[in-house]
Amino acid sequence: QIKYAESLDLQKDIEANNKSGIFYHSLRKGRIKSDKDASRILYGIDQAGPKYRKLKSRLFQKMLNSLLTVDLQSFKLIPSISQQLSQKKRLWLAQLLFELKAKYSAQKLLNQVLNHAAEEKWNDLSFHAITLQQHIYVENQNFKALAQINEKHLAVLDALRNELQILNHHTFLNEYLNDTYPEHPFERADIPETSIKGDLNLLSPSIQFMHHLNECIRACITPSYLLDIEEHLLYLKNFIHQTNQKPITKFQAASAVSNFYCLTEQYEQLTHWNSTILSIKTLNSSSKVNIVHAQVGYWIESGSLD
Repeated sequence: QIKYAESLDLQKDIEANNKSGIFYHSLRKGRIKSDKDASRILYGIDQAGPKYRKLKSRLFQKMLNSLLTVDLQSFKLIPSISQQLSQKKRLWLAQLLFELKAKYSAQKLLNQVLNHAAEEKWNDLSFHAITLQQHIYVENQNFKALAQINEKHLAVLDALRNELQILNHHTFLNEYLNDTYPEHPFERADIPETSIKGDLNLLSPSIQFMHHLNECIRACITPSYLLDIEEHLLYLKNFIHQTNQKPITKFQAASAVSNFYCLTEQYEQLTHWNSTILSIKTLNSSSKVNIVHAQVGYWIESGSLD
């Protein structure tokens, strides 16, 4: 059976003047910066003793319990992150219900997670949801359905391998730019492209963005500029017009295109791109200034202003 988990009722705790309420209220008001502060407010002593440590642990557990029922919409999260967290919570509940032998309810929740994860291309979430589905089919001895879900499992594994390849490539490029590029900004290196097997569209949108960003950066520092990057440039150009993207990723996209035109000395395209950047309302002013500042820095270093 599911045991009752004590959740935190702030108003009741504060009105009752109990120590949990005082502790939490003081934290929210910024009165507590250390264990010493908390112990002084709660017990009138500077040293954090056993009673304080027990209360702190209990309060933390109550706050964790309250997260199971918290409305994620109350947080100022990016919609896609909020949706993904909601589905992860559903998956956890499905796992719990399955262990408690509430199979029908578990399957109902799991179906929602599987459909949503597939639609949004959240392959890591799909992997864990499919794993639970496999356990359910094994326990029910539904081997025909198990064979079908096993095929999906293999497809998700391939997608996760591709995502890992792109992440590793992104890490390598950033290490190169941080360690080598500042010392030798005009030295070219032969960096191979990411080896992707299968359809790129099966990967999560954030990983797709990273792949196009990687290829644009790679084109800036490889010996040959005869790389087929028009697809990647077009993706990044369209990306910064999307209203639901983070400012930092928009800045990365705009900078990558700008750097490419600079380093390949395509000044006509760069001029047109600058005009586009300045007209985009979804790109903040500081990002625009930083991009143009980087261009000027490049021209000074390369002697293009002479």
